[in-house]
Amino acid sequence: MKHILSRLVTALLLVILVSVPSLAKVRKAQITLKADTKVGDVIVKKGTYEVKFDEQSNELSIVKGRKVIAKSAVQLEPLSSKYPDSAHIVNIEDNQAVLTGVIFAGTSQTVVLKSTSATATIKN
Repeated sequence: MKHILSRLVTALLLVILVSVPSLAKVRKAQITLKADTKVGDVIVKKGTYEVKFDEQSNELSIVKGRKVIAKSAVQLEPLSSKYPDSAHIVNIEDNQAVLTGVIFAGTSQTVVLKSTSATATIKN
C-alpha cells in the first residue's frame, strides 16, 4: 500500500511540475522599429525584434535572437474590439521615438508601458 501511495504522490508531483510552466502565458509578436526607439530607459536600435509579454509578471521584453534587449513593466488597457494584427505604438517625445504600447493579434487589450503617456500613433 505504501509503495502504491508513494508512486501516486510522485506521479501527482510530476504532473504539477509539467503543468506549471503552461500556466504562465506569454504572448509573442514581431515588430519592426523604423528608428532608434526608447523602451523604458534603453535605446533600442532600429530593426526587427520579437516582443514578448508575460502575463504572470506583467512584463514586456524586446528580444533579438536569444538576447533580451530591453524590459519594461506594463499594464493592460482594454480596446473596443479585437485587433486583427499585431502592432506597436510609438510616441515622439523630445525628438525621440518612444515605445508606448503593443497590441497582439486577436486580443482586445493594449499592453501599455507604465512610464509612457496614453496618446500615441499606431505603427504596423
